[in-house]
Amino acid sequence: MLLLRTIAALAAGFLAIATGMFLAIVAMWAGLGAKFAFEGTGSNASSGWAAGMLAGCFLGSLCSGFAVPVMFRREPRWGVLVTMSVAVLFTAVVIGLRISQSPRPLPDGKTSSSLSFAEAGEFAVSPLWYFAALGPVNLVGAACGRKILRPRQNPHTSL
Repeated sequence: MLLLRTIAALAAGFLAIATGMFLAIVAMWAGLGAKFAFEGTGSNASSGWAAGMLAGCFLGSLCSGFAVPVMFRREPRWGVLVTMSVAVLFTAVVIGLRISQSPRPLPDGKTSSSLSFAEAGEFAVSPLWYFAALGPVNLVGAACGRKILRPRQNPHTSL
């Protein structure tokens, strides 16, 4: 039963994080467009875009830290610990992949400002600092979400 709850918590946690990041992408693309998303005419994502993505990731991990303990009523820390441990491991793998990745050239006749939403997702390369910040942002967001859920003790009661 604990294994099923762990798997369900991982799925719920990552779904919350992915939803937060996706909503951030859609909101920034719709509101600010391709010119904000890229630096110059190449395929490198702008620092502002990466910061907005981190904000979406934080909101998603905040929801994850709030929702996962609900699935672990008896051991709420276990769910958050497992979910965030996997998130940190995932971040390390993504950093390794990013280091080995070289930017792909844009298709002929295309500039970063003329890319569609789908093309931008295909060709964009986020800065390395963004990937390095994902782990800590996830940890802090989940910890804050966990604290929101934790019952408050009345300071006026005696121990």
